[in-house]
Amino acid sequence: MITLIHGTDQVLVLNKLLEIKQSNPDAEISEFEGSEIDLKLEFRTSNLFSDKRLIIINNPDMKLNLLQLQEQNGVDVVLLFSKPLPLASEILKVVKEKKGVVFEFKERQDISIFPFLDALIEKKKKAFLDLDKLLNIFGSQYILTMIFYSLRKLILPSKSSSPFAKQKIEQQKKLRSLDDLERLYKETLDLDFKIKKGAVENKIGLTLLVQKFLS
Repeated sequence: MITLIHGTDQVLVLNKLLEIKQSNPDAEISEFEGSEIDLKLEFRTSNLFSDKRLIIINNPDMKLNLLQLQEQNGVDVVLLFSKPLPLASEILKVVKEKKGVVFEFKERQDISIFPFLDALIEKKKKAFLDLDKLLNIFGSQYILTMIFYSLRKLILPSKSSSPFAKQKIEQQKKLRSLDDLERLYKETLDLDFKIKKGAVENKIGLTLLVQKFLS
């Protein structure tokens, strides 16, 4: 089964990915960026720890050849795009031909989480003000997912990003060392674990995390 997720609302895009992961608790998950994957080879690779396998490709190369794939029991592929695909997209066409599932999420115009993410990376105090509003709308799990997304873009930039996105990433990388980004990623991962275990209250945990970004 091939699942394609695309659109401008990254909260909903990443939430759908999280939903797919949670619905496959026993699957061995492999995650790749852009064109760094030989999909045909991955399909031939046997599972060592599970009878099920979930292959996730973030922002795949638009030249990715899906026609070479043969249906294989226990192997599912998720193609995740951080932008909407045009209707004439070859990848979109092939996924539909292979009877795959397509999800498109359009960003709501009334509010966006991206100014908050920018404020975190750029150490702007307005991140505290944005946090209260976003918690009421999206909840803590959405916010954490998007913080992971923002940090990952800076730690492992996708080669298939738009020129505008690449320029913005380069500007923000000048504000943070790689060690700092990796530290914040670990802090976010730790908070995610504590919230899920009930060891810390959502708002308190996220407020402390924002403080660590701004310090």
